[in-house]
Amino acid sequence: MVNNNEQLLKPTYFMQSTHNTVAATLGIHTKTHGYNTTYSHGGISFDLALQDAWTQLQLGRINNALVGGYDEMTESYFKLLCKTGYVGSADMCPCGEVSVSMMLSASPDKSALCELSGISISHDISVYNAAGQLRMLMNDAQITVENIDLIVTGINDNPDNDSCYNCITGGLFPEKPLVRYKHLFGENYTSNALAVYSAAHCLGKGAVPQFMFYRNQPADAMTPRRILIINQQKGKDLSLILLKK
Repeated sequence: MVNNNEQLLKPTYFMQSTHNTVAATLGIHTKTHGYNTTYSHGGISFDLALQDAWTQLQLGRINNALVGGYDEMTESYFKLLCKTGYVGSADMCPCGEVSVSMMLSASPDKSALCELSGISISHDISVYNAAGQLRMLMNDAQITVENIDLIVTGINDNPDNDSCYNCITGGLFPEKPLVRYKHLFGENYTSNALAVYSAAHCLGKGAVPQFMFYRNQPADAMTPRRILIINQQKGKDLSLILLKK
């Protein structure tokens, strides 16, 4: 990518998009000719890729999976996103780029940062639906909401974006500690990959940096055992990802 100045790359003439290029190139160079797919679904892309891998692991179809989220930000692309109102507002966090890869395995490993306990995606972002979606996720993981120690949200200081998060967290988790991550990494359609990255490292290290807290910060340092990541796209798609130490 550096040699080509991050222009439109394609390992074959069939693969045209930047996202397909990364997955295809990894497969070609590692001679991995198995299942290889790319999701280009805006802000819910990484969540769908993670759900795909997790489902196949649960079904026993695969033993491990490399899941990644990649998004570049060119000048022309940034101007286009500004015109749509997705980024560029005066008070919101800046735009950013993403390159995150993580290995999922069906077998427990001592070196693993955490366990993916469940993921749920729905095309309805109402508080009522979020409550039902959360309830099913908790039942599958055999825990209750009280067992969740920390909530990770995609708050970016844009009122249109944050109102959805405030509505859901205020209605379902009014007392739970809330953290954010986009003020550190920036906003883009694959930024939720960095939410999973951040939450996994918080669990792996047994600590949460103070600069991540957004609301209800505990007086004492906390050691989280379960973290719920909430992601939403344009007030439509809602994703819940549950990680466990």
